[in-house]
Amino acid sequence: MSSTFPSLSALTLLPLVGGVAVLLLGRAGRPAARVTALIFATVAVAYTLLLWSRFEPSLAGMQMQEMHPWE
Repeated sequence: MSSTFPSLSALTLLPLVGGVAVLLLGRAGRPAARVTALIFATVAVAYTLLLWSRFEPSLAGMQMQEMHPWE
């Protein structure tokens, strides 16, 4: 997968963003917090399945890696 989109970073940060969104709703928005948590969890699982479907077990080497320059 030679995409420039940082898919693994997005998958890592998605639950963090969801957790912050739930925290921002506070106790007053308890039903909304549950729905928000469910939405973020569902999106994270769906995105994981999408990445898994793009994995090619027949290829040697690293797949879906991100390369960042260290300067």
